[in-house]
Amino acid sequence: MRIKPIKDGEQLLFSSEENKPLYLDYVNHNLKIIIKENNLKHITLHGFRHTHCSLLFESGASVKEVYVRLGHTDIKTTMDDIYTHIAKKQTEETAIRFADFMSSTEEKQGSLQKVKSMVKNEKSRLSLLDSLLNVVLSVFFLFRSVCVFETVLILFF
Repeated sequence: MRIKPIKDGEQLLFSSEENKPLYLDYVNHNLKIIIKENNLKHITLHGFRHTHCSLLFESGASVKEVYVRLGHTDIKTTMDDIYTHIAKKQTEETAIRFADFMSSTEEKQGSLQKVKSMVKNEKSRLSLLDSLLNVVLSVFFLFRSVCVFETVLILFF
């Protein structure tokens, strides 16, 4: 990224007392000392920039807002930052949402199987009842036929 000239009234983030840019080596050297003295996790200035970008997205900033804030010359650079520097928290939240979705899908599938089983059992019961009814009716008609036959026998003999 090219450094732009400073306009009157603007203040650089890393500057000398005269608001002149500091050499990157000087800033990195002092950053290493601060990290070591305070037993902090290693990070570079560019790492701070990426962290800032990620936090902007997490806070709900739009791609356009981040693009302007970071001073990218191409929005593709901002988009690359989005996809390659997703915060761990976001990744975990996505995994949790997916796991919840899958378990609710499994629960729905389980409920569907229960309903199918009940319908199947109901069909089995209805089929059994239908068979029993057929047997009862057959016995009834057989008995009736026997009664009619007996009546005929009695009448004719």
